Amino acid sequence: MWLGVLALAVGVAIGATGIAYAAIPDPDGVIHGCVGKGNGAMRVIDPSTGASCTSQETALNFSQRGPAGPAGPAGPVGATGPQGPAGPAGATGPQGPQGPAGPAGPAGPAGVSGYEIVRAAGTASTANFQVQVATCPTGKKVVSGGGFPVFDTGVSGVVDLVAIHASVPISLSNSDDTWDVQAIETQPDNFSTWHLIVWAVCAMVGP
Repeated sequence: MWLGVLALAVGVAIGATGIAYAAIPDPDGVIHGCVGKGNGAMRVIDPSTGASCTSQETALNFSQRGPAGPAGPAGPVGATGPQGPAGPAGATGPQGPQGPAGPAGPAGPAGVSGYEIVRAAGTASTANFQVQVATCPTGKKVVSGGGFPVFDTGVSGVVDLVAIHASVPISLSNSDDTWDVQAIETQPDNFSTWHLIVWAVCAMVGP
């Protein structure tokens, strides 16, 4: 019965004036009403216009909005979305500690030591073909060598016509202990004298 009376009262108020329509319910969604203490008659009022219940009425307010209902059940899990793009590279981390020393490697082969150059000079001669050697000390081997002619007397240009015929290591007293140089005049004159200077590069060489 109260709901029917309320509906009728609201309808009358809304139809009566545009102002009532705008203020009923109020901005908070509350409908303000007054109920007669003697006859139970109900009317709707708009407090924003200054209206209020009389001493013969009891104020009765209704809310258009009911209390919040209980939370519904959780919905199903959605499908997995696509993988996002790769993020930017992070900053370089600090250098790690130095690792322990590794084991010692095997001993390498014996190297070369006792480096020495032995020089030998031949005797001045008119011979068209000359041979000169330079020999390393005992225990050392020849690892390189060479030689050149030197003018002594006669026609000075004769040494320019001397060709080195051979410049090689040989074994004289011991294996590979000597450097041998052989030279010959390409245009012999039989009176100019010259000689050879030879050097041998010597060293102690492991087996």
